[in-house]
Amino acid sequence: MTRPSWTTARRQTGGSLFRRGIAAAQAGQHQAAAELFSRLLSQTPDDEQAWLWMARVSGNPHQARACLHQVLRINPHNQDALHTLRHGALDLPAVDPAAADTLPPRHTEVRAKQRQLGIRLLLIALLVSLSGLAAQTWVLGRNGTLSAAPEHTLTPYPSATPTTAATPTPSLSQRVGEQLPVLEQAWARRDWRAAAGILNEIAALDGEYPGLDAGRCNTYLYWARDLVEQGHIKEAYKVYRQASAVCQDLEVIQEEKGLALSYLSGKWRYDRELWREAAVPLQALYDVNPEYAETRSLLYDSYIRSCKASTAENDSSQALTACQAALELEPESREASDLIKQIQNKRIEVSISKQRMYVWQGDTLLYEWACSTGIYGGTAAGHFSVLDKIPEAWASTWGLRMPYWLGIYWSGSLENGIHALPIRSDGSILWDGYLGTPVSYGCIILSTENARTLFNWAEVGTPVWIYW
Repeated sequence: MTRPSWTTARRQTGGSLFRRGIAAAQAGQHQAAAELFSRLLSQTPDDEQAWLWMARVSGNPHQARACLHQVLRINPHNQDALHTLRHGALDLPAVDPAAADTLPPRHTEVRAKQRQLGIRLLLIALLVSLSGLAAQTWVLGRNGTLSAAPEHTLTPYPSATPTTAATPTPSLSQRVGEQLPVLEQAWARRDWRAAAGILNEIAALDGEYPGLDAGRCNTYLYWARDLVEQGHIKEAYKVYRQASAVCQDLEVIQEEKGLALSYLSGKWRYDRELWREAAVPLQALYDVNPEYAETRSLLYDSYIRSCKASTAENDSSQALTACQAALELEPESREASDLIKQIQNKRIEVSISKQRMYVWQGDTLLYEWACSTGIYGGTAAGHFSVLDKIPEAWASTWGLRMPYWLGIYWSGSLENGIHALPIRSDGSILWDGYLGTPVSYGCIILSTENARTLFNWAEVGTPVWIYW
């Protein structure tokens, strides 16, 4: 029985892989199909239909475009590839939804396989582009890896006079070809630093070499992403900056570099206990990518610490905003819920007979201040609440500026409230030195310092109890 040649066996194996890949794709098993087409393309990198099917099942728009460009490299007139690159829609044969992959898309194992498949796919495309003129110096090993083929020269019949063959100078394509197996090995073990070094050496030989820029961009991108996954964001940012110099028109590089910068900006402020400032870039980053490194935990902790700091400063509005933001991040957080209850459990009491104000947080008396209520019983007793907050209100009836205004109830067409000592139009202070005595037209008067503290602590809706 005649043993089939290696070329024939390879063709038969490729046909089997192609048929199995199509069957898997039509059954909705895109991951399995992509694996089969990847194996086929490692054997036959000029298979136009295999590249086209690979674009259909890749599941990644960047990988799909790379596959379609390989189709056009082989056949510049392929209508499916041209149409898809123009319109962004590649139709698949009908797929049975019941046969689709059942693993969730964010499953760790699936994501790892997809990442590895993408690397293999880009490597095949890169080697095809880079090999260029040196293609004849490559062979495919049994394990599917490319390696340099030994050069064979014709040996003349022996002659009487031995001759010494001159050592030929390696051509540019041969010098590049020598780097390709080393590059493949570096990619296979995800040694991006080494791969970048090799590609930089190729760039030094010929900066216009086909496929070079794409190879360098993909290498930098995978390198930076691996560093991000490992939590080395500062190192990743440096790699993104290197990539920016080579891949100026690649939006994904610029976008991911911006994410890394936002993380580093927030982390720098967090480490210096600037909680409110840290939350700003971290929140912006979280809105784009909630799973980026430790963004979620850093942002939550920044909000909690900001809430506590604002509570200590008696700025209840800031404290409540920060704690509510923390609770949105972690809805089951007992700490955030308890802090919110503590902030919201507040009230203001005013004793008309004692001309005193008492500021309560739960069962804790935070402040006790001298105040002045309305002359001749002009301040109404009862249960009210803060209706509005104005940094400085204007009393047109009396021509007075009223700093740190907290409106609490209406008396006819006028609103009475709590505020600092009023200021006349000439800048003088009205009722200065009379605190603790009923002097106002119905409002409750505090010193400027105490009114500012109360303004920052209280919020719209805070209960106000006025009694005799």
